[in-house]
Amino acid sequence: MGERKIFKKRKPGVQCALGRDSSGTVVSEPCVCADWDFEWYRRIVSNNCTDGLREKYTAKAQMCPGKAPHGLHVVTTDGRLVAEQGHNATFIILMEEGDLQRTNIQLDFGDGIAVSYANFSAIEDGIKHVYKSAGIFQVTAYAENSLGSDTAVLFLHVVCPVEHVHLRVPFVAIRNKEVNISAVVWPSQLGTLTYFWWFGNSTKPLITLDSSISFTFLAEGTNTITVQVAAGNALIQDTKDIAVHGPHSSVKTSLQVTSVPEDQIIVAVFPGLPTSAELFILPPKNLTERRKGNEGDLEQIVETLFNALNQNLVQFELKPGVQVIVYVTQLTLAPLVDSGAGHSSSAMLMLLSVVFVGLAVFLIYKFKRYVLP
Repeated sequence: MGERKIFKKRKPGVQCALGRDSSGTVVSEPCVCADWDFEWYRRIVSNNCTDGLREKYTAKAQMCPGKAPHGLHVVTTDGRLVAEQGHNATFIILMEEGDLQRTNIQLDFGDGIAVSYANFSAIEDGIKHVYKSAGIFQVTAYAENSLGSDTAVLFLHVVCPVEHVHLRVPFVAIRNKEVNISAVVWPSQLGTLTYFWWFGNSTKPLITLDSSISFTFLAEGTNTITVQVAAGNALIQDTKDIAVHGPHSSVKTSLQVTSVPEDQIIVAVFPGLPTSAELFILPPKNLTERRKGNEGDLEQIVETLFNALNQNLVQFELKPGVQVIVYVTQLTLAPLVDSGAGHSSSAMLMLLSVVFVGLAVFLIYKFKRYVLP
């Protein structure tokens, strides 16, 4: 509301007199203010028309109505969802609606540690945290005041730089037989890793999240295996060679120098390193009953084989750079009984020790390399 006043007209030629009471008021009545009534006047909260003699006018202080938290967001300062183990990860909490000064904030980092703040003024520069282990962590922000609450979630992948990878492969594999291959990564606590396996001349790798894989080689020869390990932006690799042979191909090749027929030899190899084997020499199947009793032919075969072994002629290459030499350690005579009735024969039992000369040097070198500080 305003006040409308009508003043008395002055006589012509009369000068204006200064002062509030110099003019007489004829009419004074309340009225509703219009837009033109505020000309040269300051409009205040009370919406009253007042004269312009006051030097300062202040608005009436009034509390804004409170709002419940709404539109809560939690992000990282760089916008990425990946952080490195042992380095600061900074989180920013944003809220679209709500009372910033009267809203409690809680941030759970997902690793068993959480922080709380009474209002947003304390977290304007972000909240910093250092993760001590790798993995995927669920970061949860929670805002609450007297009118309601809101929650925001972020999944952060904490990685540790890969420093070394060692590819474990057997020295020899059998064609068309599955072989197990694994990769050892250091440090061990790296969280989720991606493994890329390259076999031979393949142009497309096998991709796994597991550190081991099974593979079947279809062709004989030396094959190259490469594993690449990816963690975050880092990528390292290791390469090994594996010799692929057919079943028993190495034993047959090594015994060809003795000229002993293949059907007269039985070889049983024992597990372990260094290993040993039993070699049985059988009599020919086409001998007559009279000649079966004569062991002269068998002795001649044994002597030929014995000389070849003593001259280190029976050897083969396990893998490039690893040579296997076979020699005799014991010579015995043992009966070999057939399952048929009334039929028996004799065989010479020779105990062979397979000494992995190059392989032993290679294993000792590797052991010293990875075990000794």
